[in-house]
Amino acid sequence: MEYMCNLTDEQKISRIANAGVLASFVEAFTGAWNHEQWLELVSYVRDLGYLVPDDMLGLALEKERETYFENLAKNERIAAKAPMVEGTIALIENNGSFLESIEKIKELAGAEIGCEHKKKLRSILSDKFTNEVKGRLDNGALIPRKLVDEVEALSKRLL
Repeated sequence: MEYMCNLTDEQKISRIANAGVLASFVEAFTGAWNHEQWLELVSYVRDLGYLVPDDMLGLALEKERETYFENLAKNERIAAKAPMVEGTIALIENNGSFLESIEKIKELAGAEIGCEHKKKLRSILSDKFTNEVKGRLDNGALIPRKLVDEVEALSKRLL
């Protein structure tokens, strides 16, 4: 069993952060809290058994707040692009050309898009690739390794 006294302050702060304590605090107060709320956090952390310097905890909390606001901004950018992304996805779904679809999917895969859109694009890519392979096999054509590799790489970018 590992004892708290064997951990450095940095390790303790890391454990507090990894447990989600700081992120939960920042989210609960939407990135803005008062001194009394800060003191409650310090007390809570101590009650958990982590005796860490307040300034170190404060720095870690500020870093978490920075991440929180970065994520908010990212989510706003993704939401603003959603109608355009959905329109492009509709075009890809209705486009019969596999190679043109791959190019459009590549464009979206390189953009900042939401998880649901990525999931939808992976599904479209999979369906279109399956149909392309079936069509080529039905016609006795080979599937170029380069094409398989390209689809595989694109699928990974959409994870």
